[in-house]
Amino acid sequence: MSGTNTKEIVGTYISEEKDFILKITECDYHTGIYKGTFYTKDSPLGEMTYDIQGQYTFSGSNRYPCMVGFSIGIRPSGYWDYVFSDYWTGSRDEKGQILMSGARAYMEDNGLRETYSFDSIIFNLQ
Repeated sequence: MSGTNTKEIVGTYISEEKDFILKITECDYHTGIYKGTFYTKDSPLGEMTYDIQGQYTFSGSNRYPCMVGFSIGIRPSGYWDYVFSDYWTGSRDEKGQILMSGARAYMEDNGLRETYSFDSIIFNLQ
């Protein structure tokens, strides 16, 4: 069986182009849930960092690779003049590299709608 026997995925993962940062601050091996933040350099709302709660699942017997993913929906409190959503999924290897793809949607109450996709983004553990 390949990979390292581990339960931890906590760490800071930075994309090769430095456009995205996935920071996992805590994880619960029993539930497969992690918490942290996600930074995006360029979004319809500009540069932003938001809190995330994602999921991870090891293959085999608690060995890498493992699936890593999260989704988030953001809208301002009060008057909801926009909605922003991100969906990311991928896998982490035993060396600390995550390969992810993502989809993003943005809409405003004036009818503006935008979608974006991010294919095979490599994040490296720092």
